[in-house]
Amino acid sequence: MPGIAEYLLGQTRSRVLAALLLHPEKALHVRELARLTGASAGSLHRELRGLSDAGLLLRSEVGRQVHYQANTQSPVFNDLAGLLRKTAGVARTA
Repeated sequence: MPGIAEYLLGQTRSRVLAALLLHPEKALHVRELARLTGASAGSLHRELRGLSDAGLLLRSEVGRQVHYQANTQSPVFNDLAGLLRKTAGVARTA
């Protein structure tokens, strides 16, 4: 049964946000996020682009890989991370 976060944000978005916002010290590339979330690379690219454009995630290039990390300076970081902690549980980690 989907949790509250999945109803509010959608399955892929809530899993991506949980993986990154609940572990803000980690920067992950798309393949790592695909493994953690079970989402396809195509849907992840769309979500990650949108979340980066919204200022929720930071995007950095490391060689040929693009890494994403929670933007802890976002004005909604603490509120959104708190919502995910309460509703999505702890994301699986590498």
